Amino acid sequence: NDLFYVLVFPEIRSSTGLAYRRVDDWFSSHPDDEQWPDAAELERMYLLNPREWRFRNSFTQALVPDYPVIGLALEDIRRTEALFTEMTGSGSAVFGVFDSGEAARYAYETLRRVWKRCYFILPLDF
Repeated sequence: NDLFYVLVFPEIRSSTGLAYRRVDDWFSSHPDDEQWPDAAELERMYLLNPREWRFRNSFTQALVPDYPVIGLALEDIRRTEALFTEMTGSGSAVFGVFDSGEAARYAYETLRRVWKRCYFILPLDF
């Protein structure tokens, strides 16, 4: 199945150095939270419906306290009923995954009213 994406870039720039420090601090204070799936588990998850994905970006939980606007952008995307939402890399862009162009287009039209830098991404073979 093709997947569609909506990207939101909050009007902030997160520092990569700060991001890595915050991730290190997070895992130092949450040692039981460090559960990394192996490659086979990642592949199995990726084949599921995006609503069932349990991928996560370690930077998200570490950076949102310093950059609350990232959390606001994620929450706005979740409200559009994205199947999966997360932050990209070390931030600050966030995205939502949709299984139809119509759902993604609706999310894009809704989010672009609030977020100046919002993009609707089509599958490569669409």
